[in-house]
Parts: sequence; structure tokens; C-alpha cells
Amino acid sequence: MTKKNSPIKKYLPSLSTKYAIYSLLFIFIILRIIYLFSPIIGAQSWRQADTAAMARNFFENGYNILYPQIDWGGNSPGFVESEFPIYQYVIALLYKIFGLHEFIGRLISIFFSIISIYLLYKIVLKLIDQKTALWSTFIYSILPLNIFYSRVFMPEPLLILSILAGIYFFILWIESQRLLYFSLSLVFITTACLIKIPTLYIGLPLAFLAFKKYGWKAIIKPPLLFFSGFILISLYLWYSHAHQIFIDTGLSFGIWGYGSDKWGNWDFIFTWEYFNGVFFKNIAEKHLTWIGFIFFLIGLIKFYKHKEYRFFYSWIAAALIYLIIVAKGNYFHDYYQLPITIPFAVFIGSAFTKYFDSSTLNIYKKTLLYVSLALLFLLSGARLVDYFGREDLSKNDKYHLALKSNELVETNSLVIAVSSYDPMLLYNAHKKGWQCFPSELTEEFILEKKNLGAKYILGNKSEFKTNELNRFLSNGFKFIYEDSASFIISLHTSQSFPLKIIQNLKNR
Repeated sequence: MTKKNSPIKKYLPSLSTKYAIYSLLFIFIILRIIYLFSPIIGAQSWRQADTAAMARNFFENGYNILYPQIDWGGNSPGFVESEFPIYQYVIALLYKIFGLHEFIGRLISIFFSIISIYLLYKIVLKLIDQKTALWSTFIYSILPLNIFYSRVFMPEPLLILSILAGIYFFILWIESQRLLYFSLSLVFITTACLIKIPTLYIGLPLAFLAFKKYGWKAIIKPPLLFFSGFILISLYLWYSHAHQIFIDTGLSFGIWGYGSDKWGNWDFIFTWEYFNGVFFKNIAEKHLTWIGFIFFLIGLIKFYKHKEYRFFYSWIAAALIYLIIVAKGNYFHDYYQLPITIPFAVFIGSAFTKYFDSSTLNIYKKTLLYVSLALLFLLSGARLVDYFGREDLSKNDKYHLALKSNELVETNSLVIAVSSYDPMLLYNAHKKGWQCFPSELTEEFILEKKNLGAKYILGNKSEFKTNELNRFLSNGFKFIYEDSASFIISLHTSQSFPLKIIQNLKNR
């Protein structure tokens, strides 16, 4: 008695064909051009705005990659301590050719992401097999945050590309000993670590490959010593220079906030708040949509005896180290987990490969498998709708305020942006100046910034508590624009600054 293929099985064999990966890549490109021409708003708008500002400042103020500039440096040039701004610099170079358009940054991110997907396929194909490679690539590509963050104005797509390219060429070098592959791997891994220092965790799976090939001799292997030394020296040179910028300007993204900012929070990792926030809310819910998380656990348990998976287990171990070291960064920012969803996707893809190819599953288990895959699609779609919904222009008062300031405020005027330190307002207004919370908008603060050259205050009323807003608006500032959501105040002349405030300050 011959077995009948299920309707879904009818289409799954196409995943094994020669050109399947190219068909998948085409579909993935379509998914990633959604909102291509969206301005810099929405999820992680602060990160996107800072990145876009650096690219724009390179374009407008000169192509010195050693001195990245932000918009919130007040009346200073805005040189800032940051990660190595290679992504921003590449986009600035393209601005020189095509003009200043944010969609260029999004296109570059999509380009990097599609190459990353192909490299993931090649890595899994080389280490495991084609079906697993296709399923892993497929799963990785439909995870909702992987779609969303593959088309944002952020360096993460280049970071992920650099990690995957570095690993892929390292594998090729291990096999062939060709200098070209060694050099390419070195360049890409160095780039990844310069973009994000914690990417050093990727050294663990690379070390696994080296020890698998050379045993303990890997410790004294000259090419590997050079590989490690080159990366560490590059990091030292850039980040010591970047820290000197901070010493000179006081402007930083908080790279070295050990124990107080993104990393080194050892007490925090032993709390339920951390565990729940990182592993359940971020990874399981947002990234893997729960269904993917369940299949990740299945894959992780099922393949622990398979030698071809040991590299990916070492990658998972490295990911855990990363999650512990960069505890608060991973707790507050879901995009911090983007690189580690790569090995997660491999185990999810492996679980789907195993069960879809199984001839021993009964009709109930097969139905459950198909329902799980459908739910993965639906939950991914729901998460995407949520994230894309944050780019709805009609609901973004800050963006409309930025456009209004373009009409009413002189291009080179310095402003105070009441934006809760979200540089999106300054970026979209194409202005430079200072950021603050409403609670910081004191009489002393305003007069101090006015004396430093501030000409206007840009504010969204939703940022204020009701009593704060009423007290501030009662001071008698000169409004050049006000509606139910926003206001623009002129500090352009001494007469426009409320005399009663100046008198109050003199009497203190």
C-alpha cells in the first residue's frame, strides 16, 4: 500500500532543489522592503536617529571617520565616543553619489541582510546538510524581529553580516589554509568586534573550529595568534581614541559604563526580572514567537549527540556568556539579541527538518506540526504589525513637530529639544542643540543654553506631566507655534525671554 503525500509535503521537496535558496532570497527581499521610504521614527528611533545623524554629518561636514558627530552636542562640533562608525561612513559615501536620502541606509541594511541569509545557508550546508540549511535559513528569515531590524537605519545588519562572513571564511581557511580566506575572515571578525566590542564572544565557536582542527596546538599556532592579536590591537587603537574624544568633549554613548549601564551588572543577572525579561519576554516571545522557542528547545535536546552540531552548541554557549556579560543591554534592547538568534534558528530549523522528514509520525502529530508552523507565521506577522505600526506617521507628534520646525526655524539655529533624550526630534528637524527631559527644563537650564546660543525650544506636550506643562507655559515665553500636541518657543532676542524669569534668577 503506497503512502500518500500530505498537501504540505507536496511543496516541501522544493526546499531541496538546486535553486531553492535563490527563490527564498527573493521572497525575503520582498518582506524587507516594507516601509522602505519611512522616515527615522518608530521602534528604536533613538538608535536609528543617532546612526543617521552620523552618516549625515560625515556627508555635510567632511569624511573623517575618526571623528563621528551627533546632533545633541549643543554648540560644540558634536564629536562623540562611539563604536567604529563604518556603517555610517559607507552610507555617507553613497550620499555623495546619490544624494542625502534615508532610504539609502535602509537599502544598504537590506543588502547586508540578504547576504547574511545566504551566508547562513552556506555555513549550515557545509557543517550539516542542505535540508537543514534551507530550513534554518527559512526560519531565521521569517522571525519577526529579524525582518524588522534587517531594514532599519542601524549598524546591526552589517554586524550580523560580518559575524557570518567571518565564520564562513574561517571555516574555509581551516579546510584549505588559503591566505585569502584567512584575510577575509580576519577583516570581517575585526569589523564585527569594532562595531560591538561584546562580539568577542564569537571567539568561542571560532576556537572550537581551531581546536577541532589542530587540537591543543591551536594555542601556539602562529596564524591564530596573529588573528587574535590583530583583533585585540585594533580594538585597543579605536576605543582608546574614542575614549579620548569623550575626555575632550564629554559626549559618549556610554560604552564603558561598567556595572552602571549596559554591561557588568553581576547582581542583576541573578534576579527573576533579568531572567524573565531577557529569556522569556525578549528571546522567547519577541524573537522566537514562543513556537520557535519550543522548537529550539526540542532541537537543542535532540541533537546533542550529533557531532556536526557541536559548533552550534559552542555558539549557544558563547551566546549565554554574552547575555550574562551584557545583562542590562540585553534586558532593555531587544535588538541586542539579533546576532544570537542565528544559532537559535539552526536548532529550530533542525527540529523542523527532522519531523517533516519523519515517516513515523501519526496523523495527529503531523497535524500538530503543520499547525505549529502556521502559528509561527501568524505570530511573526502579528509581531511585525506591532513594530511597523510604530512607524505610523499620523501617530507621531515628534515627527510633525520636526517638520514644523523645518518651516519656522532657521536651518543653523541651535535648539533645546524636550525629547526625553530621543535624538529623533533633532535629526528629523535637521537641527543641532541640546536634549532634555521636561523636569530638566528649569529657568537656569534655559538661560544657560540661551547664553550658549540656543534660539528655540521644541517640545511635545505629551512629554510633560500636566502640572509641569501648566507651570512651564505660564512663564510667558514667546510662542511661534503651538497646537494641541506641540509647541515651538523663540529665545531669539533678549526681549523674547521672559523678564520675570531673568529677575527671579537675579534674586536667587
